Amino acid sequence: MPYAIPVIHESAEELKRLMHAEPQQKWAKRIHMLYLFASGQVRSRIKAGVILGVERETISRWLQHYAEGGIDQLCRDPFRPHPAPAVTEEAWNALKARLQSSEGFVSYQAMADWLFDTYGITIRKSALYSFVRSRLNVRPKVARPQSEKKTTLRSKNSK
Repeated sequence: MPYAIPVIHESAEELKRLMHAEPQQKWAKRIHMLYLFASGQVRSRIKAGVILGVERETISRWLQHYAEGGIDQLCRDPFRPHPAPAVTEEAWNALKARLQSSEGFVSYQAMADWLFDTYGITIRKSALYSFVRSRLNVRPKVARPQSEKKTTLRSKNSK
């Protein structure tokens, strides 16, 4: 047995006005869903989903939010704080100093291992890559192999 559509307290005209006045598209889409039900254009979650280009479950979730707290609950995300950074400022500064030194690192995996060994911090290589490339604007130093012939020729030419 399908769940009943909650009673929509706003008029279709009011919802249409709110929908056009909403600057953010994701909120306007949710108000549009209410408008479709209030104006009688749709009677099922499936049809509303087809018109709005979202899944039936999404429509159900939106209607549940509306039933719990009205249009304010429907159109506002709860504040979700970002998790605390896994790497401390001290560790970032030490990593930056090590990257700028002649010692450097061979790879991002070596950086991640060093952070774990030195500070007990586990971090994904992708997160480490993003931070090191964008914020620190450096790359790991990789020693390139050199052939013995080339080093022998250089030493003979420099004499």
